[in-house]
Amino acid sequence: MAGIRPALYTTMFRERTGHKPLDYINHVRIQHAKEWLRKTDAPLRDIAGRVGFKDEYYFSRRFRQITGLSPRQYDRSIQQQMMVKDWLGHDVHIPANPERVLFFGHTAGDLRVLGIPLLGEQAYDPVAHMNVETASRLKPDLIIMDSEDEEQYELLSRIAPTLAYNSHASLHERLTRAGSWFGRQNKAKRWLSSYEKQLVHMWKKIGKAIPLGETASVLTYHRGARLFVMGNIGLAPLLYHPLGFRPVHKVQEALAAGRAYKEISADEVHEYAGDYLFLMLPQERAARHATERLLQSPEWRNLTAVEQGRVYPLEELAWNSGDAQTYEQLLGKLPDLLYNHLQ
Repeated sequence: MAGIRPALYTTMFRERTGHKPLDYINHVRIQHAKEWLRKTDAPLRDIAGRVGFKDEYYFSRRFRQITGLSPRQYDRSIQQQMMVKDWLGHDVHIPANPERVLFFGHTAGDLRVLGIPLLGEQAYDPVAHMNVETASRLKPDLIIMDSEDEEQYELLSRIAPTLAYNSHASLHERLTRAGSWFGRQNKAKRWLSSYEKQLVHMWKKIGKAIPLGETASVLTYHRGARLFVMGNIGLAPLLYHPLGFRPVHKVQEALAAGRAYKEISADEVHEYAGDYLFLMLPQERAARHATERLLQSPEWRNLTAVEQGRVYPLEELAWNSGDAQTYEQLLGKLPDLLYNHLQ
């Protein structure tokens, strides 16, 4: 009916859904069976028939294959779940104490400081590696995705309860939301309170040496030879503290608009360059080469911060992540980095 050869159809279908066609159908049936188990006390044979299984025992076997639980075990586990609302407004039943959390995003450190276990202690790139086949194979009991892609959300939610996350929100917003999801509100409050005290202490320590009104900018190449100035994510929010640096006017405009970053050209870099420049060194080869070209350009060499030796080349992976765990680590690293210039 689709006008595609069967073998090719199966391949294309699997690439888009992570499942073979028949497996996908059974997956949909099991998802509907979960709803019936939540809503009714009907016998298993009735629920099996409603979702397209003629044999109650085959239904139970497939249910366990897909969910890791028998229908009755799943029914009991529902009693241990709670309903939460994610960042996109979905109402989601999640385990009260998830043990196999799969995270697609760049701010997994938010969960780590709250003691939320991640599968394999790692997170996956939300753009390059949000693979439904990989997700299905790992058998998570909860998926968290840093994306607004509803189509992707729908695919992942067929594997396990899925929550949409927003890494561009402020650190306070993110930890407060995550704390409420997992019943760790008090832990989130304590962490945020401790972090704020340490942040003030750090800036009081090094801020005395910063002349009033000194500015800073964070620049990075990303997605090839595309230059960006950071706004409200990554290292920048840590620098733009009342006791710390100020954003230049152009960056302040981006912050006022709620922008996470803004793409600029090398010719415009002087308009966004502060008294101090924090230049991220990306991992991507093309972006790294573009960075090296910028460092050799007259536009760069003529910047005041460059002439005064106030440039800090930093490995992007270590310095430009905006998660709670990285920020906590930077509280110790930033004073050491700035010390020589802030005597």
